[in-house]
Amino acid sequence: MAPIIEQLPNEPLFDHLLHSFTAHPRHVLVHDPKNGVEADCSQLLTDILHMRHQIFQALPASSFDAQRRIDPENPYVIVLAPGNYDYIVAALSTLACGGAFAPICKKAQYVSPGRGLPPSGNDQCIMHARFTPIRGPGSQIARYYAARNKSVAIIPIAVNNAPAAPRPLVRIDPAMMLDPTSPGVLLFTSGTTGPPKGVQPCRAGFPVTTLGRCGYESDMAGLAGTRVEVIENDPRVIWESFCTARVSHFGAPARTYAQLMKYFEEHIDCLPVEQRSRYVKGVRALQRVIVSGGVTWPTVMGFWRELLGRPLRNMYSSTEVTAAMETTEDSDPNLERCIGKPCRGVQVKLSDGDHGEILLKSATMFTHYLGNEAATRAVFDEEGYYKSGDFGHLVGDHLRLSASFHYMRQVAAVIRPETSKAAVSLSQIRVDLQDKLQRYKLPTLLRTLHDNEQVPETTSGKPLRRKMEEKYFSLPEEPPLPAGVEFCDTDVGTEETPRRAWDWGGMM
Repeated sequence: MAPIIEQLPNEPLFDHLLHSFTAHPRHVLVHDPKNGVEADCSQLLTDILHMRHQIFQALPASSFDAQRRIDPENPYVIVLAPGNYDYIVAALSTLACGGAFAPICKKAQYVSPGRGLPPSGNDQCIMHARFTPIRGPGSQIARYYAARNKSVAIIPIAVNNAPAAPRPLVRIDPAMMLDPTSPGVLLFTSGTTGPPKGVQPCRAGFPVTTLGRCGYESDMAGLAGTRVEVIENDPRVIWESFCTARVSHFGAPARTYAQLMKYFEEHIDCLPVEQRSRYVKGVRALQRVIVSGGVTWPTVMGFWRELLGRPLRNMYSSTEVTAAMETTEDSDPNLERCIGKPCRGVQVKLSDGDHGEILLKSATMFTHYLGNEAATRAVFDEEGYYKSGDFGHLVGDHLRLSASFHYMRQVAAVIRPETSKAAVSLSQIRVDLQDKLQRYKLPTLLRTLHDNEQVPETTSGKPLRRKMEEKYFSLPEEPPLPAGVEFCDTDVGTEETPRRAWDWGGMM
């Protein structure tokens, strides 16, 4: 009986996966304790091949070309899954079909009709196993396509599958070459300043080494033999994982480090010395500790510097370019807002020489915004550099984010007093801040939140400024103001304080 042959695309990602499978089939690549998963190389490859067969069976033949690759004109497979082993299998099985996966958090606002779903004739959707076509987001997506007379295949993600019998022979198909600049993933921006944009990175952007640019730990790190620990986003669980000595590299957004600091101060710092030292020893055993995705408060940076015995590595990144810059061992830990030096393969320049807007360029950065040619043209300069919208200046050979901006006309503050009895007014806040901030940075609008009100946030914890403005600062053209909103008209009068030359940042 002739052996069954399974062929994978001829690209570095799958060549490396197959090498790992051949050399170390029982080496554990993904440990996901919450879902009872401990997947070795053999199990991961089995699950990828199983899911690829599910995609082949669920979609019409017209969705594939002669080499059974997903039609490059309609490459997107939507992945609705949390960031665990299910997500890894769904992503890799999509890439194994020559497609591009579009990860969408189940809580995301993108899954609303008309927003965020890739436009095409027959879209595909891989969904987490607990979702079905008649429940939850599945029914919403099904209705969305049905209303537009389009078809959609909703495929449950299946993992921990038994190996096929007989076991197939897996190899790379030399003829199945994919354009490295073709879509590999569709990512959405956070939406903090406006509607999320679909960012289109290319397939060449997937690192196949243990660590990608700057030592950044990618979702695909397990393909190079690095064991990926899937940890719940819970401070207690994260601290306990540090004590197991299984984690060597840890990366998280600034908000997570603040939550971990708070948990340590409230639950660990008060423990007996022997128990407390267990956590301190565990966290100090981490080889790399990286913070990214936002500005980290100096108090948080100071806490971690003291606890670790060394500074956090601060990484500057974006959805469009991914890892762009990172602080190094020779970075000054006392230099606030320092983002270090360019990552390997990333070119950086400033619009005005040694200062100005940060412009970025790399061979693996995004190629365009999906369905938005105007936004794509506007975000690149004449040399193909991406305009980040952030400003910085050089301090030696390190880059520091600037804190002064010259385009703001109004600053709003949303506050939550620690006690409901405290009377907080906009005028008092301005008086308290006037010796610390330039006048143009002082808040002009104030809305105090009550216990049952929340600041709109993205799934990563960033404030949704547009949503916040719509919800709490929607001002009419004529008085009166909405209930609970205070306004300071800077054109009418100012606080009785000495005027300073820099108060308005040169805007007067």
